[in-house]
This record gives sequence, structure tokens and C-alpha cells, in this order.
Amino acid sequence: MERAGTDRISLVGHSLGGVVVRYAVQELGLEPHVRTAATVASPHRGTCAALLGRGTLVASLRPGSPLLEELRRRSRPSDVRWVSYYSDADLVVRPRSSRLDEPRLGATNVLVPGAGHLGILRSPRFLASVVDLLTRDIPHPVGTPTALAA
Repeated sequence: MERAGTDRISLVGHSLGGVVVRYAVQELGLEPHVRTAATVASPHRGTCAALLGRGTLVASLRPGSPLLEELRRRSRPSDVRWVSYYSDADLVVRPRSSRLDEPRLGATNVLVPGAGHLGILRSPRFLASVVDLLTRDIPHPVGTPTALAA
């Protein structure tokens, strides 16, 4: 981060990756270092698809799992800008689960209509929105050399 000339980063996680981002920010101490956390089609309230799998990781993605309930309970206001992308056509993670509605997080929920669980990542609406989200707070104009170029 020092070489990039910033003290805060942005994180984006799809599906399980969004839950990992949330856990890292809320539970592992990354909060002071994160400017924006975006989750994409992430099962914040679980997914019934996880009922078909086995193992600890899959069990943590089931509706009502201890991990997801703990994340919900431990949500608190912070300086992190939370954005949750979800779709009305995702058959793996339904919209109600993918929306990040914990009031304490103050998340912005962005509907990406008609996209499936993987298709959301190729959606022009998602791509335009996430590029805008991630470049909005860049401390230097896009294209300006940074310390990384040295």
C-alpha cells in the first residue's frame, strides 16, 4: 500500500469471496485498511445450494449458519463503504440473501437485472458500476504514474 501511495484499499469478492471479504473486514482487522468492500452475488443470508454439499466451508454458507449469524450480529458502523451487487435471476444465491441489508453497515445494494450467478460478472451494468466505484476515490488521475512504476 505504501508503494501505491495509499493507506486504504478496495476489495471485491464474488459469491463465497464476498463472505470472505466481509469476514476479513469485520473479524480479522482489515477495517482500518479498507475504503470500499464490494460483494457480488454473495450469500450473506446463506444459500440453499449449500444444503447439497458437505464439509465445514459449505456448512458455513447454509441459511442460518453460525458464521453468517455472527457476521450479522457483529456488524457495526465504520468508514468502509459497503456495496452489494445482486441479481433477480441468480438461482444459486437468491436476491434476499445476496442483499446486504444490515442497517449498521449502511450498504448500497445494486440490482443487476437478469444476470445469473456467474453472468453477473460479465454484465455491462455491473462492470460499469464497479469500475466507477473503484476509480471514484483514486487519489491521482487515472493514467498518472505512481510509485509502482518506479
